[in-house]
Amino acid sequence: MKEKGQGTIEYLVIIAIVVVIALVVVGLLSQTMDQGKDIPKENAKIAWLSGSPLSAVDWDFTTSNNMTVILRNNSYETITVTDFNITRNSTGIYDGNTLNKTLAPGDTYAININPSAYNAAGTGCTTGTGYVFDKDDITITYNSSKINSKTQSAPAEIAGTC
Repeated sequence: MKEKGQGTIEYLVIIAIVVVIALVVVGLLSQTMDQGKDIPKENAKIAWLSGSPLSAVDWDFTTSNNMTVILRNNSYETITVTDFNITRNSTGIYDGNTLNKTLAPGDTYAININPSAYNAAGTGCTTGTGYVFDKDDITITYNSSKINSKTQSAPAEIAGTC
C-alpha cells in the first residue's frame, strides 16, 4: 500500500522536468534572437570606419531623444568640418551648417543632434524601436588646405535601436 501513489509522483516529476527544459530552451532562443537586433548598426559602423576623410566612429540616441554622432578625421591633414546634414523625404532633420570645427588628423568631434522630425509623427525615437538614416540623406561638407566646400557622401546608413 505504501507505493500506491508512486506512479503518479513519477509522472508529475517527468512533466515538471519537461516544462523546465522547455522554459530553458525558450529562454535561450529569445536571447539568441535579441543578439541580432544591432546587426544593422554594426554593419554600418564597419562601412563608416573606412570613410575618407571623415568617418562616423559611433552614434546613439540618448534618453532625451538627442542623437550624438562622433566624427573622426581619417586624413593626413587638418580639415574643418563646416556642415553635417541629415534629411528625410526632402525634410531637413539636422543642418549643422554653422559647425566650423577644425580637426587635426585622428581627432574626433561629437555632434549633438535633435532629430525630432526623423519619423512621420515628429516624436523622435521610441525606446526599443529601430531607426535608419539612409546614406543618401547624409552629407558632410568640409574644407581642407587644398579644397574648400568639399562634400563627402556617407559610405553607409546610420542605423541602430533607440
